[in-house]
Amino acid sequence: MSQTQIEFVLAQFRTVSPVKASQYIAAMSDAAIRHDAQMEQIMGTLVLIYHTPELSKSEFDRSRFVDETQALLPHDSKIVHGVAPGFLGNLGNERRLFYAATFLGCDFAIARVFEMEAGRIEELTA
Repeated sequence: MSQTQIEFVLAQFRTVSPVKASQYIAAMSDAAIRHDAQMEQIMGTLVLIYHTPELSKSEFDRSRFVDETQALLPHDSKIVHGVAPGFLGNLGNERRLFYAATFLGCDFAIARVFEMEAGRIEELTA
């Protein structure tokens, strides 16, 4: 594992069907690819996308990415974003190993997105 700065975007959306959820996730995945970011986790209707200098060849304009994500999702979606120290690399054990990123305060960011009113965007700062 290596220590790094992680720029993160947590987006949570409401949906009426699995097909619509899949369409939103596909749109966010395409946006992440365009912005040279990684889609890390999909937890139901909560999606974590992150950017690190180690995995990217380009600068990441997080505010532009947040604006684009907001335009892709329903008007009552919620987005929490920020930058935090974190770790990048292989997690797990010999039976189940995966490459992942995690950042300090991830639990707070997830809790915050669920506490927010619908249609809100919030930047978390240190």
